[in-house]
Amino acid sequence: MAQLLQGYKDKGKGRATYVDGEEPDCFELQPLRTMFRPATASTSASTSAMVPATPAYYYNHHHNEDNDEGAGPSSSTSTPLATNTSASTSTPVLVTPTKNNKSNNEDDDDCSDSSPRTIDLATIEREKENILPLRSGRSVAALAQRFGTPDGGRASVLETQRKHHEEAVAGAHELDDPLEVYYKYLRWTLDSYPQGNSNESNLVPLLERCTRTFRDDKRYTNDPRYLRCWLMYAEYSSDPPVIYQYLQANNIGQELAAFYEDYAMYEEKQSRWQRAERTYKLGINRLAQPLERLNRKFKAFKNRMVAAGYTPS
Repeated sequence: MAQLLQGYKDKGKGRATYVDGEEPDCFELQPLRTMFRPATASTSASTSAMVPATPAYYYNHHHNEDNDEGAGPSSSTSTPLATNTSASTSTPVLVTPTKNNKSNNEDDDDCSDSSPRTIDLATIEREKENILPLRSGRSVAALAQRFGTPDGGRASVLETQRKHHEEAVAGAHELDDPLEVYYKYLRWTLDSYPQGNSNESNLVPLLERCTRTFRDDKRYTNDPRYLRCWLMYAEYSSDPPVIYQYLQANNIGQELAAFYEDYAMYEEKQSRWQRAERTYKLGINRLAQPLERLNRKFKAFKNRMVAAGYTPS
């Protein structure tokens, strides 16, 4: 396996140089489903289903990007929810504010009206083991709708909404920002199927479609949305370094701090402290943005490194 990319490409050749000098034969993206492990019996017997091969820390540690000083890769940050309680009930509830009217070009994927809604947080609490943490957090309203709708009606609603997104994707090539259509589809999938990838959600195939569709589109080389799709893709890979190295060799997301943060966090999780440190430094030397956040995370990493008995170089 090729080692951590040092990260520069020979002019016009698209090749990469490595810290340890070892270079793979090529960086052609192999059929992506070969990177994923088949689902276990607990998910589905279908061989097409995929399950995460790596821990969920990828999207735990970014849940609150401003609160990372003491958190390592195995810790998750949760944001407490404001609740309303009364003497007549012990069930916590959350009252969502009235929504503003949406613009004409904004999709209403959650099929909700504009009136305030009271959400029973106990419903979400009962299903918390079926909710995959996301780096950007999750919509409480979407979770309540997902778990509060009867199974029969839910399937019909989801099928209608999926058809709507598929139709939008089919015409995305005529838009100024086709990635946004895929990204909305992805966000809808994550909200509608909180358990992550499954035969029902088709999350991995959707990530595959998105990453493949735009891999040669220079508009999105350093688009945070596109990089986010790749990083989520790496979460489901049985060999995440292959994804990170592919991104480096093809100069995708190399100006964004999120790439170096995720790659370094993966290496830290494997207790490869020196590689993680080199990854942070590489991003800082490249002035990856937002640089202030990257420096803050690097400082927090060095504190954890010292606590683990290692000396930063």
